Amino acid sequence: IAEPLPTEAVSSFDGICPIDAPTRDFTIAAVSAQQALSNGTLEYNSRPGAAGLGPLHDPTALMYVRTSDLSNQNRLLPGVPIEPLILRAAAGECIKITLENRFDRPLLDLPGASKMPDIIQYRDPNAHPLGSAQDFDFGADHVRPSEHVGLHAQMVAYDVTQADGVNAGFNPVQSVGPGQQRTFEWYAGTVAYNGSTFSHKPMEFGAVGLTSSDPIKASNKGLVGTLIIEPEGSSWTEEPQSRASADVQLADGSKFREHVLVVQNDINLRYWPQLSQDLPSGAYGKPVPNLAVSENAAESGHPAYNYRTEPIWFRLGYAPDAIAQVSLDRTDMDIAFLDSTDGQAETPRFISRAGEAVRMRVVHPAGHAQNHTFSLHGHTWQELPWNAGSSQIASNPVSEIKGFRDGLGPSGHWNMPLRHGAGGPFGVRGEFMYRDLVPWYLAGGLWGVFVVE
Repeated sequence: IAEPLPTEAVSSFDGICPIDAPTRDFTIAAVSAQQALSNGTLEYNSRPGAAGLGPLHDPTALMYVRTSDLSNQNRLLPGVPIEPLILRAAAGECIKITLENRFDRPLLDLPGASKMPDIIQYRDPNAHPLGSAQDFDFGADHVRPSEHVGLHAQMVAYDVTQADGVNAGFNPVQSVGPGQQRTFEWYAGTVAYNGSTFSHKPMEFGAVGLTSSDPIKASNKGLVGTLIIEPEGSSWTEEPQSRASADVQLADGSKFREHVLVVQNDINLRYWPQLSQDLPSGAYGKPVPNLAVSENAAESGHPAYNYRTEPIWFRLGYAPDAIAQVSLDRTDMDIAFLDSTDGQAETPRFISRAGEAVRMRVVHPAGHAQNHTFSLHGHTWQELPWNAGSSQIASNPVSEIKGFRDGLGPSGHWNMPLRHGAGGPFGVRGEFMYRDLVPWYLAGGLWGVFVVE
């Protein structure tokens, strides 16, 4: 808007937020796994696996962490869950997030399997001037992770010059350098200007992605999260062992249970160090190669749910880059999903009671453009569970019913209230698999268990 707004247009607002909006404050720190975790690395699977190659880990990982979860030495306190950042606020609230950059310098970076489309070709200056063998494709491995960090949220309302969380065009710089901090203000709803006054409307957005200001390296280091915008006037209790699960109570007294999956598909996994002492990077382990079916940069790297992965090749003891026929020829593939094969799956194990109202939330904040397909066995949900002008998640009688959803890519976010609740229309108790229906993502580790008690 070229001219200053009239006073009466903004008198009912404090920044982007209505002056009467309840406020929810968070203080978040960006830290490295080497700082925050006791063993100095982020373990995506803590077991040795069938071939003794594990744990699978990433010592270069970066994390968003609530500052209340950190000691004075930036160590994660005992009992705090190791998972992507999961925040909750209610529709209509003013969200104020102070982001602190506590990165140690320089950040550790190592070559890995996660790639991106090649930008240019470059020539090694030490190569023979007439040779072509030393021409290299310049890709993700050659880009250093940024020591600056931002926090960008989808859907919520904010001033793009102050709280976008990324550095774009001629907007003011909004990333946070090492040792610095910045406060972002978001409104959990919409804000409109009609030419004379502002208006606002609380919006129950559900799950939205949180990303940093580094578009190349942040997501494959694990610097992602989600903000759940719950129903207006609701309250919730998060599970102490994992904030991915919570019990939410609505203003009318009704309740639902919530389970959150943050999808990653571009991480650089490494085998455990003792296998590669002969390499310069041996102290950190060899990089895990891509699956044999990976044909381009969008299929490279490794997937995970909430910083955990359970690869089929890892459980059964064959190489990830073995030809696809290795898995196709096996007649015992079903044993891969049994606890007796290689222990209980380390991906999130969600628990609900039969008949309990449940909302599954699946969000892919950033990563490779290869899309995902999500399925929860034995359950269905409405594809578009929105009502009241799309401001509330509620039953929508004209929505299609789905038993799986496809097309989840970077910035995608799904909210799935299970029809008839946990266990379906007959309240069936037992263990139900959730999984990615894309075969190489399933083989790569994207599956887990939903328990109905």
